[in-house]
Amino acid sequence: LYIDASSCTLRGHNVTSNDAADNGGGLFIENTPAVVTADESSTITSNSATNGGGVYVHLGEVLYRLMGGSSMSSNTASIDGGGVYATGSDTSVVLTSSTVTTNSATQHGGGLYCSDGAQLNVTQSSVVSSNTGVDGGGVHVDASSVLVDSSEVRDNVASGNGGGCYARKTGSSSSTVSIVGSSSAVRSNQAVNGGGLYLASDVSGTIRSATLGSNTATSYGGGVYMSGSVVVTSGAAVTSNTASNGHGGGWAAVAGADLTLQGGHTSSNTASQSGGALYIDASSCTLRGHNVTS
Repeated sequence: LYIDASSCTLRGHNVTSNDAADNGGGLFIENTPAVVTADESSTITSNSATNGGGVYVHLGEVLYRLMGGSSMSSNTASIDGGGVYATGSDTSVVLTSSTVTTNSATQHGGGLYCSDGAQLNVTQSSVVSSNTGVDGGGVHVDASSVLVDSSEVRDNVASGNGGGCYARKTGSSSSTVSIVGSSSAVRSNQAVNGGGLYLASDVSGTIRSATLGSNTATSYGGGVYMSGSVVVTSGAAVTSNTASNGHGGGWAAVAGADLTLQGGHTSSNTASQSGGALYIDASSCTLRGHNVTS
């Protein structure tokens, strides 16, 4: 489906086994104003493209919504964004009570890839799971923003960094990552560095009342790896994460990172080398009422 400056609603509709030589195997959405909604258990599955195996979204005020028990699964990208590729400062992708699962990208963002100011909201018990890519098995954020609210990012695998989510800046434009709500979790993801989250230089992160648990990094930061980034938590639980052959089972903060832990706890994390709970190297860390326990 090619949708240009138009609206389109899929209700109980399947978009399956399509291929695009360029971008957007299932749906290609562009130009202001465009609003596309997949609702009522619609499926976008087994599509392929260069970028955005399932959906490609760009150019202007463009909104793509996946909601109402709909799913995006088993789509592939030969470069970035196995499930969704979204780019542009007025572009939004909203997941509501939906799933993005078993998608893959040869490069980055197995489930979802956002760049150049795009906004991703994962809300209302949505799940991003079992996706694979190099950096960002579940989600790759490049100079963009992601909000996970009362939802889960789980069981994703990155062959590089950021099993659950990888975030970085490009030029002067930074990224923000927010994980909020007591039912939100980033869990059981795997990567080389940052099993759960990988936050590169100048990325801003907020973790409020959420759980980061049972993530694994083979090198640094089983739960979270942060390099020159700023993270503030409030009531977060960082538990049972592992750096299987390196440092910082729960947290690895390096290269001028600034970490503030308020309330909540870091518990039962392990590292084969230094810092079972926290590894702080040339960075700053403030703990306010935050318990670090075994």
